[in-house]
Amino acid sequence: LPASQVGAVLASVPLVGMLSQPLWGLLSDRSGSRSFVLALIAASAAVCYALLASARGFAAVLAGTALLACSATALIPSCTAVSLELCGSAAFGRLRVFGTLGFGACLVAFQPLLAAYQRSVGLAAEVGGPSQPGLALIFPATCACTLLAALFALALPRGSSSARAQPGDWRALWRVAAFPRAV
Repeated sequence: LPASQVGAVLASVPLVGMLSQPLWGLLSDRSGSRSFVLALIAASAAVCYALLASARGFAAVLAGTALLACSATALIPSCTAVSLELCGSAAFGRLRVFGTLGFGACLVAFQPLLAAYQRSVGLAAEVGGPSQPGLALIFPATCACTLLAALFALALPRGSSSARAQPGDWRALWRVAAFPRAV
């Protein structure tokens, strides 16, 4: 894709995320079942990663990326909300450390897995071609990891009904001095 089209694809992620994240948060807050909504978000993201793997051309890549952003941008905030609800703020820091270590392990492990895949199917970088042939493997790998995360999220406790937001609770946020400045 030309640079302007790559820019449009990349710009779609925060744009769609700004619109979709509050909707997921609203569903999570109103249902009172943050862990189930987290599982739904992760399953949706997994499906979108699988769809994006087959996208060809600007329009398909843009649509696939925007569709993925509808759910993937809400994963981290939803994980944070579920983690805080289930383990409390005291254990949250330790839990985040394990999340960071897991993310780092995936980054480190993917390159050797890609190299093994390239060797197994005879892919090699060629002049004028992609520098990492077979890199599209990242989409099914991410799909599988995200789907596994969705299954784990389904096994989490549902949380307490006291965590359910009531209509109009958002007004209380505006009374906290820092919130309007953050928005």
